[in-house]
Amino acid sequence: MHTYTSIHDVVTETIAELCGLESFEVRPEDSLEEDLGIAPQDLKVLRSILEKKLRLDHLDDTVLYQEAETVAQLAELVSEEVELG
Repeated sequence: MHTYTSIHDVVTETIAELCGLESFEVRPEDSLEEDLGIAPQDLKVLRSILEKKLRLDHLDDTVLYQEAETVAQLAELVSEEVELG
């Protein structure tokens, strides 16, 4: 069972890996696109990795991209999906 904190950690670590950063360099308030350079096509890769790491059936990358502007917002959406799981 994942907690919000562990989900946030997984999201942060995955973003760091995708961006070639250390996880401590990725802050909750960082903008996915402006600060981290995560484009819509990158979000599909990120979604796929998160699905595998968190054993989720499906994360909607369109919804994630439209609703998640920051790392914290993305973690919150993923957390909600895990709870609904």
